[in-house]
Amino acid sequence: MLRNLYRLQTIIIRHGLRQYSDKAAVGSSVVNKHVSESDIEAMFEYSVQKSKISDNWPDAMDVITKAEEVFPLDKPTKEQLLNIRASRPTMTLASLVPQSKTLQNLVDLGVALHKWDEKGKLPMAAKLDFDRDVAPLVRLLADITVSPDVISHMLTRNPELLEEPLEDIQVRLNYLAIKNFSKDAIVTLISESPKWLSLSVKQIDARLGFFQKTFDLTGGEVRHLAVSDPGLITWVKTPVQIRRNLFCLNEEMGFSKEELKMIVLACPHILFKKDEKMPDLLRQFELLHNVIKYPHSTLAKFPISLCRKWYNTEPRHLFLQSLGRAQYDPNLPNYVNPGMLTELDDVEFSEDVAKVHVGLYNQFLKTL
Repeated sequence: MLRNLYRLQTIIIRHGLRQYSDKAAVGSSVVNKHVSESDIEAMFEYSVQKSKISDNWPDAMDVITKAEEVFPLDKPTKEQLLNIRASRPTMTLASLVPQSKTLQNLVDLGVALHKWDEKGKLPMAAKLDFDRDVAPLVRLLADITVSPDVISHMLTRNPELLEEPLEDIQVRLNYLAIKNFSKDAIVTLISESPKWLSLSVKQIDARLGFFQKTFDLTGGEVRHLAVSDPGLITWVKTPVQIRRNLFCLNEEMGFSKEELKMIVLACPHILFKKDEKMPDLLRQFELLHNVIKYPHSTLAKFPISLCRKWYNTEPRHLFLQSLGRAQYDPNLPNYVNPGMLTELDDVEFSEDVAKVHVGLYNQFLKTL
């Protein structure tokens, strides 16, 4: 700013303040064409020696204002700023791969490093050493017959495994063996939900114990439940959300404890729902139980039907009604059970249940 002040003072001495004020008023951003660069420099040197800003502060500020009009700041555009490397985030795992043999080996293994980026795992990845941190875990998993593509999938989903001490992971695998999970069952558990190897033995034991006590399960039934839906055991909302979902199934829908046990063993995923999904489950139940009149005992044998969308089930029920085939009494011919109503695709439903061509069903849907 001082340089602009001195520069403009010397120009004003030669050409007059009004002339430059007028130029600024008409929007000129170019220094007077009669003033050469050498003139400006000579005037600048002179004003540096002679001018004292503190002597005439109001005049100085007026000169500064005019200087900003005559010598406007060169403000870069948004596009120009984006072309500056430092203005863009450049540190990603992809940018580190060429410099990191460890990351290159992980890519060769099939690990999707962009998923790590999404999880904010760049700091962890940057300090990994393949031989020290990755290879021992890969060998341990391979020793229990986990295939390479599954290992890469596990590391993609749960990179935190690489931060777990190998001894702790071995202890967790030993615990599952002690609990009589077969080798195939263990592989299924850790493949479908790698969090099994991130939770401590105490945490896993407590969660399995919760399900055993809640549903009065035998050891074999606990293992069956875990293998059927490994993610349910390691879900971050277990057991709090499970209790809320059970309240809905028991108190709002009216299933007995014995029926709930039957439902959970056949379809454990019915418990794997957040609060916002429960209204859809409740509406499907109301359609199947209150409208179609399937009893609780029947629905307990077809729990997957409760998990289907009500807006897909309702048109099928209405279509069967229009054909006179809405027959839901198991003691009468042409009985339509919940699975036949909800589990078949449109072609199978039309031909096997409604006994018509699927085109007729599609036409019916357009009338709704």
